[in-house]
Amino acid sequence: MRSVKPPIFLLGLILFTGTPVRAQGRSEIALSLGAGSLKVDPGGGKTVVFSLSYQFHITRHFSAEGALDSFSYKFPIGPPDSSSIYKDGYLGAEAAVVYHFLPNRDKRRWLPFLVAGIGKTTTDFTEIAAHPYYRLGAGVSYHLNDRLGFRLEVRDEIITRLASYSSPRGNLPSIRCGIVYRFH
Repeated sequence: MRSVKPPIFLLGLILFTGTPVRAQGRSEIALSLGAGSLKVDPGGGKTVVFSLSYQFHITRHFSAEGALDSFSYKFPIGPPDSSSIYKDGYLGAEAAVVYHFLPNRDKRRWLPFLVAGIGKTTTDFTEIAAHPYYRLGAGVSYHLNDRLGFRLEVRDEIITRLASYSSPRGNLPSIRCGIVYRFH
């Protein structure tokens, strides 16, 4: 059998045109920690919030972001006269669109942004059905150099249903601060 080899100029064209495209699409990973207040009846209250996100800059002003978010939900269990508080951890996975008011690849200046996304959250993705939540947020990022930066975001996550006996809806306003690592 004769093997078919692609022409050398075709391979060169792919490598030549692919490199600038890859270099333009900046990626970043952020690890954020903060505090929020889950507004839900019954229960809720103060909670630690955590996010691990990946952001891909599509243009100078628009980015796509995928994130894993975590929070806790405290609610009463048992009979009303002798109830106790139960705390359950939630993990959410979401996709979002980020709009940067200034070019997102700038460094050594404050870069304000808006974000909107949709995801699903549950106490256990392997056994319990996940329910939609919506994210609305605003913040600023500041990049010290080509690799490292900081991010501050204020957001509200609108949760359509929490997996508990009464399946309440809720809001989770929060503030998060994070470290950002950029790469190509």
